[in-house]
Amino acid sequence: MIVTTTSILMFGLTEIGEYTKTITWYTEGVFQRVTPFVFPLALIAQTGSVYLTVTVTVERYIAVCRPLRARSLCTYGRAKIYVISVAFFSIIYNIPRFWEVSYQECYMNGEKSSFVVASELRLNQYYIEIYIMWMYLIVMYLVPFLSLIVFNFFIYQKVRAANLERQHMSRLQQKEISLAVMLLVVVTVFFVCNVLAFIINILELLNITIGLLTMASNLLVTINSSVNFIIYCIFSKRFRKLFLKMLCSGVLSRVMRRNVARGSTAFRNNSAYGDSRKLSSSRTTQIFRLSSRHGSQSSDSV
Repeated sequence: MIVTTTSILMFGLTEIGEYTKTITWYTEGVFQRVTPFVFPLALIAQTGSVYLTVTVTVERYIAVCRPLRARSLCTYGRAKIYVISVAFFSIIYNIPRFWEVSYQECYMNGEKSSFVVASELRLNQYYIEIYIMWMYLIVMYLVPFLSLIVFNFFIYQKVRAANLERQHMSRLQQKEISLAVMLLVVVTVFFVCNVLAFIINILELLNITIGLLTMASNLLVTINSSVNFIIYCIFSKRFRKLFLKMLCSGVLSRVMRRNVARGSTAFRNNSAYGDSRKLSSSRTTQIFRLSSRHGSQSSDSV
């Protein structure tokens, strides 16, 4: 949600304003002031998204391939610790991003204009080579990508073997396998949406920059942060039930009251009540990149 929101603020609203020639109050004033905070926040959220995907993959690996250790490692309390740890790491790793860009105001033709500009830190060659290029390549791509490949290879092998003997599995084991299959889809989408950003980062190491690929990469990263919800709804019956319970509780309560009223009427008709009882009892822009060093390098062109 944070990645999607920051993408709207940095890319969506600016493109809408440029295309429709409206919301100038945002594109010519607010955008320049909020970008120095929105840009690092977007990268913090993206880092958290990547490593939460890795964390869930490891959790599924333990549940599916090491079930005897799952009871001690895959608990609600430990899950909170894992999420807090990922959030803490994401913030610490991206702290320098808050000093990468700023905005300046100047007068042109008698009118005051605001510009997003790169800071001295962002233009430092050592900072670019060490933090923006190599650390980003290792922390944001090599480590998570290799981890996802290795763990999902073992998960896939286990799921494939389990499908051959599903009739001999307990309901709990079948549930774990179903969750693993859902995760495989999530990780596949993750690879598809982030591989272009990985390729762009390699090209930038060779001093090759392609603006169209940057725009496509931003779009794919945003899609990746939005599509998991749809995947959960498709594969998880429990997720759908909880979603309906949380967001449609008013509608459901009215339906339940209507059913109760019908049930009381049916109670007066023994045969109708019996049928109803049986049925119910059977249900139990190009300026910033979310994925590379070219993020604010061209910000002085705003």
